[in-house]
Amino acid sequence: MFNARSIVNKICELHDVLYNASYDMYFISETWLHSGICSGLLDPNEQYTVLRSDRTVFRGGGVCALIHKNLRIVPVNFDDEFCDVELLSFDAITGETRVRFFVLYRPPKLDGDAVNYMCKLVKCLNKYESKKYTNVIVGDLNLPKINWVNYSAVSHEVYETFLTFVIEGGYCQLVSQSTRDSVILDVVLTTDPLLFTVVETDMPFATSDHLSVRFDMVVASGRTCLPSLPSTSSSLSLPIKYKWYQGDYEAIESYLFNIDWYSLLYLNPSAQAAWNTFMSVLCTAIDINVPHRKCTRSRPRHFGHSSRALSKCTAKKRRLWHYLKCNPYDSRAHADYHHCVQQWRRLVKQQQASTEEHIIEANNLGAFYNFVNKHQK
Repeated sequence: MFNARSIVNKICELHDVLYNASYDMYFISETWLHSGICSGLLDPNEQYTVLRSDRTVFRGGGVCALIHKNLRIVPVNFDDEFCDVELLSFDAITGETRVRFFVLYRPPKLDGDAVNYMCKLVKCLNKYESKKYTNVIVGDLNLPKINWVNYSAVSHEVYETFLTFVIEGGYCQLVSQSTRDSVILDVVLTTDPLLFTVVETDMPFATSDHLSVRFDMVVASGRTCLPSLPSTSSSLSLPIKYKWYQGDYEAIESYLFNIDWYSLLYLNPSAQAAWNTFMSVLCTAIDINVPHRKCTRSRPRHFGHSSRALSKCTAKKRRLWHYLKCNPYDSRAHADYHHCVQQWRRLVKQQQASTEEHIIEANNLGAFYNFVNKHQK
């Protein structure tokens, strides 16, 4: 999750992050996107489902979510009365587990319009939050004067309206480190904090003045006993590959022979319950007697392999950021990091330009139109 402060002029940097990292979801606030920029430009390699809520009145703002297509999602549509709220929502479904995500951005104002905006935002959240499943709210609230330790804030209607919603809804703020200067502007709010194993700040996206926030979630995912299906519990729903040729099938037969099937049927009279119990027994027998391993998800990369210079610059940028994080008042460290970021951006754009030049010089009309069409969807 990060505040991009415009991805319109950072498309190449966004591609580098999307196709050279291993995250399943990206949540972006302050996208500055508009109707003139199609979603195909954001993900020309078509690896992600792109959801957007662009600001329509004037420049700036907007939110976007990119969810890897290995994950099943269902977008949540809002009523027209909330069309001017910079907010989007979707359900992520893994097996029998469903998590409702909200991605939001609130402009940094505290006037009368800001009060009305916050009231409408809270009204929308109240209306569409799930009453049955876990809710997760991420984004940039621009509310620096909330004390998230004791859930208190300055006496202002904007602050009080949102904080009342958080407390009454049973939400927990998981971001404990400052995300811009010395304050927390970006939030990860959830009704079930036990789903999260890691929540920490990370390098800013490109030249953004906000730190990004990285978090890992572990959700249960129902599975059947077939190869290359999700395991019972995995933060990334990694597939399992069974080594069937090494299985002990006599042991499986013995295990199933000793099951009291009549008792199981008696205790599970409905067809669905009986089927679930049968599959559970069968899965257990296979897990015990067939060797298996979790497979990493193979993802094609848009850029292919990064150039040696870009890889070295990326590693250098991370090292400088870690040093800067430990020495925030070192002016030389600030200068070195920002210089490295600019160098990294130049190399990313050069690599993108090299890819486009290669397509043109190949004199392959089909490849050229395929490249263009992917950017226009």
